[in-house]
Amino acid sequence: MEGEDVVAQGVVKEILPLLKITADEFAYTHDEMSKNPATAEFVMAAQQGKLTQKEDEQPKPKISK
Repeated sequence: MEGEDVVAQGVVKEILPLLKITADEFAYTHDEMSKNPATAEFVMAAQQGKLTQKEDEQPKPKISK
């Protein structure tokens, strides 16, 4: 595993308790967002650090448990 992946996993492990969701819930949400063409582009851009839109121009995410 690359160092960048290890760091990303560490961040996710720290954030999940703050969001009060499990790793499985996070993975499910990520998978669902990746399947939807409307959100898949944002998921990929976020993973690559390429989001360039200003915060007020981005669609508000709709995530539910």
